[in-house]
Amino acid sequence: MLMGVVLMLQPHWGEGLRYGFFATAFFTVLHIVTSHMQLEKR
Repeated sequence: MLMGVVLMLQPHWGEGLRYGFFATAFFTVLHIVTSHMQLEKR
């Protein structure tokens, strides 16, 4: 997720904002889904 934010904020690559936004959105959704998963009780 941090790399997505870095891509959005860097000034050298014009497409960085687009790729950084989607990377950050993907990892945010992934974090929400994995944090709500129930772990097996052993």
